Amino acid sequence: MIKNYILILFVLFLWGCTSVNDTPTINISLVSINGEIQNNYNLNNEEFIKLETGDELGLTLVLNGHGNELQTFNMSLTDDDLNAELLYDTKSVTTEGNLSDPANGRLRFTDGVTRTEVSLISTIDSITYDGQDIIISFYLSSATSSEGAMQMVTLKVNNDQ
Repeated sequence: MIKNYILILFVLFLWGCTSVNDTPTINISLVSINGEIQNNYNLNNEEFIKLETGDELGLTLVLNGHGNELQTFNMSLTDDDLNAELLYDTKSVTTEGNLSDPANGRLRFTDGVTRTEVSLISTIDSITYDGQDIIISFYLSSATSSEGAMQMVTLKVNNDQ
């Protein structure tokens, strides 16, 4: 009888020690500049993307809740000179009330969405200072995790045209 209890406790201990990642993640799966896919950017090592005025930047993000439902996605820009548009699966984003505001970079996901992709298409309209950095920040939260994910992309912009 005691052996059964010890076995049950051991199994519960092993189950409790398993690594469960319930924190959502944001991964950049594609970078394109003026329609050309860029393979030389490792954004996880905090490299920056070099752009010039008039360039079009495309980013594809994979949002993963690791089995947990995604709740919200937010994008913020440090500069208004970046004209940005979010592209997403309309079935995965709620349109009820004002929970989602894609024009301002805010998406609220429908129930059951655990993984999706969001694309950002943006054009550098004008730059007032040569060499100015623009930072795009992405935030993601899931319904069950108290921690969220954050990803930042730094753009180096030159006016040398």
